[in-house]
Amino acid sequence: MFLCDQTTENECLQKQIVGTTQLNYIWCANIQAGDDIYLFNFNTGVVRGPYTAISIADCHEPTAWRGKFPVQVRIVTTPMTRQADNRASNAPAILRKRRPSGAIDTASELFAWIQKAGIKVD
Repeated sequence: MFLCDQTTENECLQKQIVGTTQLNYIWCANIQAGDDIYLFNFNTGVVRGPYTAISIADCHEPTAWRGKFPVQVRIVTTPMTRQADNRASNAPAILRKRRPSGAIDTASELFAWIQKAGIKVD
């Protein structure tokens, strides 16, 4: 799951790329083409996905986000891509700021929730 806010979300969606800082490279290094990717706007609470990764993590567009997020993965929408609001009562705990202690969420839980609660993204 990649994070964004109102200032970075449009660039992610327009360029079909998600990014993070160099400090997060270790977890991004395992991303392979074909992996599911989610984009979570932590200001609005909107989560989008799954997108499909079409690249490994690299600096694909050095000028994206004014160079602040050089670890990047290219993504594409799929017929399963949806968007949903984390304020829904049935949203997975991983999407809430105050997660219950010991809450463990899985990708399959997130996928099932967004497919049921989400709106199709084109």
